[in-house]
Amino acid sequence: MNISAEIEKYKKAFDISIPIDYRRESQGQWLVFHGDKAVLHLDDNSLPDVAQFIAQIKMGILYHPLLATFFFQKNLSEKESQYARMFHALAEPLIDIWVVQIQSRYMGESAFAKEIDEINIMNEAVLSGKLNADNIKTRRLVLSGYLFTKTFVNADVELKVVVKSGDSQDVWNQYVNFLEDAAKREPNIDDILQLPIVTQAPYAVKLKNKPYIHFEIKEK
Repeated sequence: MNISAEIEKYKKAFDISIPIDYRRESQGQWLVFHGDKAVLHLDDNSLPDVAQFIAQIKMGILYHPLLATFFFQKNLSEKESQYARMFHALAEPLIDIWVVQIQSRYMGESAFAKEIDEINIMNEAVLSGKLNADNIKTRRLVLSGYLFTKTFVNADVELKVVVKSGDSQDVWNQYVNFLEDAAKREPNIDDILQLPIVTQAPYAVKLKNKPYIHFEIKEK
């Protein structure tokens, strides 16, 4: 794949004028968005979904830069770093579905034919099954697929949340319900800031604009 050509193609599709560069990484893929420029970090071992990354940049341009890349205060303590990872994990399914909204707007739903086929295959096995809230790795996959199906496929699926840790079953049900409602709205930073409140997290998150735009995360 010619990454530079893909980036230029989708910059045009999403009507983006800021410079977007990419860097090769040995492992992992992520986006760094600074408002006036962006960098895609892509590894050589997997096929990157450039359209998804560019859609996320467009979301950051249209709505709020932190929707594209989460930044936190400098010099996080070990505990604050843990909370930052927890907060990001809570937000990922919602960010995922909002990115799909942007893709749908600029590319049309025909762009998701493959994803819809894959989701339909997963429905019986995963989405109509159980969400293990304690497994962070599968949690994003299941929740993102569930929200995609509810929002774009209009399938009648149910999600049963299984909590084996000390977390409240009611709290996790509230979280899923909140995601369902938020997925119907346009991307916005306020819904992201509500996630720790909805889940009764042991930390608080505030939006700060100085010395740079970031989330300030602190233990309650």
